[in-house]
Amino acid sequence: MLMKHKHVLREFSKFASGLVFADLLSVIWLWTSDMLPIDFLGMTFTDQHAGVAIVFDIVLFGFFVYYGWHQQKYSHRSKEYIFHYVLGLLLATVSIAHLSRLVLGHDMTFGDWSIPLWLSAVGALLTGVLSYTSFVLAKK
Repeated sequence: MLMKHKHVLREFSKFASGLVFADLLSVIWLWTSDMLPIDFLGMTFTDQHAGVAIVFDIVLFGFFVYYGWHQQKYSHRSKEYIFHYVLGLLLATVSIAHLSRLVLGHDMTFGDWSIPLWLSAVGALLTGVLSYTSFVLAKK
């Protein structure tokens, strides 16, 4: 059962690395084509935002590539434990944030779009399950 979870997380990391790489290429394209600042969903995306997004995407891409393709090659138990434990804590924090929005009923907007509460319910469920899976993998 443990190997199945690791396989699923590695395959998800491979898929996510492709999405992050596509986002990185699109931000670089926007930045180099002199199209910034641009309004997107009621928010203005500037050169400063692009720089931060590029650095964030590079770090996230490296994380996903390492876990998706290289993590299985190494059997350093302590590194794997730390990775799963930290990931579990981060996902638990996001899940708690979604749950607090559900309980307190806070309104949230992204530009002109009012984000519905049911989306936080889905986010709380998904991040909660992923957090639990990370803690289970850290324990074994």
